[in-house]
Amino acid sequence: MKGIKKVTLEEAVRGLNQDELKQFKKERYKKFIKPLTDMNIKDIEDPRCKKQ
Repeated sequence: MKGIKKVTLEEAVRGLNQDELKQFKKERYKKFIKPLTDMNIKDIEDPRCKKQ
């Protein structure tokens, strides 16, 4: 994509102290990991996805 700068995880956390790193990981989990996990759990629990 043009105009969007990519940043690796290492670059994002390079200058953070321990407290900032802890907060970064917490926010990353809350914004990205948890929603994906919840969506996967819903898909697994969906009766239409159950194998006969």
